[in-house]
Amino acid sequence: PAPPPPPAPLPEDDPASVDVLLRAAGARATLSLSFDGPGRVEEAAGPRILRAGDGLTLRLERGGAGMLLGGEAAGTRPLRAVGARGQGFLLDGRPYPGELLLSLPAGGGPGLHLVNRVSLDDYLAGVLAGELFPDAPPESMRTLCILARSFALSHLAGLTDDPGLHQAYRGRPSPAALAATEAAVASTRGLRLVGAGGDPLPGYWYHSTCGGRTADASLVFGCAPHPSYAGVACDRCTASKYYSWEAEVPEADLRRAVRFGSAVAEAALGRRGPDGRVEALVVTAAGGTVKSIPTLQVRAALGPNVLRSTLLSSVEPVGKAGAPTAFRFRGRGWGHGVGLCQVGAMAMAREGRTAEQILAFYYPGTRIASRAR
Repeated sequence: PAPPPPPAPLPEDDPASVDVLLRAAGARATLSLSFDGPGRVEEAAGPRILRAGDGLTLRLERGGAGMLLGGEAAGTRPLRAVGARGQGFLLDGRPYPGELLLSLPAGGGPGLHLVNRVSLDDYLAGVLAGELFPDAPPESMRTLCILARSFALSHLAGLTDDPGLHQAYRGRPSPAALAATEAAVASTRGLRLVGAGGDPLPGYWYHSTCGGRTADASLVFGCAPHPSYAGVACDRCTASKYYSWEAEVPEADLRRAVRFGSAVAEAALGRRGPDGRVEALVVTAAGGTVKSIPTLQVRAALGPNVLRSTLLSSVEPVGKAGAPTAFRFRGRGWGHGVGLCQVGAMAMAREGRTAEQILAFYYPGTRIASRAR
């Protein structure tokens, strides 16, 4: 991957609100917009109210000449949807806090451009609900909240809900998770993770299960080597169901992933990095062509839920020798492996470790700073 952009300076104070681009919803041309109580849709730049009512439900569409609300033309100007008394809104039945800003994509792109303008606290609660188990120990909730806030503050210019790019934000937490997430947000308000000199880290990466050792960020993301991201040994995620895994990949899928024109006859693990992760996969085509392909590239093509990590133990052919029908991969961990191991953090929290101690373990040489008050 290309090196990440330089980290943005963290603002001295937390912003009152953040704008989150709803990428998953924005690619669609038709959505259901509704409100539990009183709600309205108005022009964002003016006082003209297009629709208002109690328990309002509207079909939101991309029309030939702009946007449609309930089948009626709403024009091309940006719109704002807001629920009364801070009740938020619902998109296809999923509740969101804050406001919804609607517009047509710049440059005439497809779908709709949807942005959730939400308080930072509500955003963080939604991230915790999307990234951690509802029964996660409180200190692991606090740990992830400090990371999530640091991540958000360093990406304010283009924050999205895409977990492959930023963080998994899914709107308002469920009633079962609401109390725990709000408590974690309140108890860490204003806290962020920084380097020893107060500078932002090159990223605020975390993942599900490291499989025994976290990864070196410079090998995964192409950033400059950093002492806080060199990787640490972790023996606390063995209880994860993804600590060890296997996946059977059809030959045709692997062929597409490695971009071969003919069938894949053999696959083998290539060189390993200092953290034990396999850096390249050596594949042989039926015609004899041999290529060494970055494992990260293969994982991205197959999907992170198929090849769960690059900490691979073995790859074996399935079927006839020389003409396999599939390849069986075995490995450990789930995710890119950089930074915090979430399952490991939960185990440390159950041992009585604090959020400060957990972050110091996974990000050596860092400290927690508070905004100016």
